[in-house]
Amino acid sequence: MTGTDEPLAAWRRQIFFRLMYLADVALDGEDVDLDFGADSLRALGRVLVDRFGAGSALPEWSFVEAAATYVGESLLRLAGGSWGWADDPDGGAPIVRADPALGLAPVAPVALVMAAAGDGGRLAAQYEEWRRAVSARETARPGWHPVKEPTNADAPSSDSAHLRGWLAERRAAFPDWARRYPEVRWDFSPESLDALETVLRREVRSPEALHDPAARAFRDGAAWYLGEVLRLGLGGEWCYDDRLAADETFEYVEGVGPTESESIPAVWLEIALTEPGALRAHYLDFSS
Repeated sequence: MTGTDEPLAAWRRQIFFRLMYLADVALDGEDVDLDFGADSLRALGRVLVDRFGAGSALPEWSFVEAAATYVGESLLRLAGGSWGWADDPDGGAPIVRADPALGLAPVAPVALVMAAAGDGGRLAAQYEEWRRAVSARETARPGWHPVKEPTNADAPSSDSAHLRGWLAERRAAFPDWARRYPEVRWDFSPESLDALETVLRREVRSPEALHDPAARAFRDGAAWYLGEVLRLGLGGEWCYDDRLAADETFEYVEGVGPTESESIPAVWLEIALTEPGALRAHYLDFSS
């Protein structure tokens, strides 16, 4: 792993969650349609000026990171390319690089967001600069389109070779997995989630330990069982995004319950290690 790989991987892992925070918390009540287009960046720029313009406090860091993530993803969806990392003595910062065919200089979204607190038009202006480059390239090379490196904020494909193999493996392994815990009636009922949680706490001591390679077989078996309880009781289907690195995503169930919600069982196993009763509560939340 090079010096830039670790902070970049950490940044990429949080992209989806920062965008959720921006939409559901940071911009709650604001008139901003987060569709990754120029108008949304104009609206975000106005929010930055209103909240953090001249004479106001500096933006809180969680807001800056979330807004920078959104700006970066907006630029990449327009002009292709990928996230990168620029090292410096202070630890570096994320950057976005457009599709190499465009010949554009990298942009540092965090610095752009901070600058937009004084001049809200900076965000849309950067977008328009990249849009003109894309338009010129498409005109010069008919049929060319920019290519974006996928992130966990992109919609997954409908077919997953990994998922087919993982599900087949889990179904085949489940009888042996369940026999290790004969005290539990593994009947895929909501009530059995309490027993799953008891076994989880006995086998794994911390959320970090859950993802240790030594715990992989247990974690996958427990995650599959939790997902099957949700799917069989409330509907839904298993999904996985093959385009992402294995450390950026998990198998998940979407379309669960009346609201057709999404659950990532491995994440809920983490939560249950620190919040007793979380698994059954998760099921009940989806069923109502």
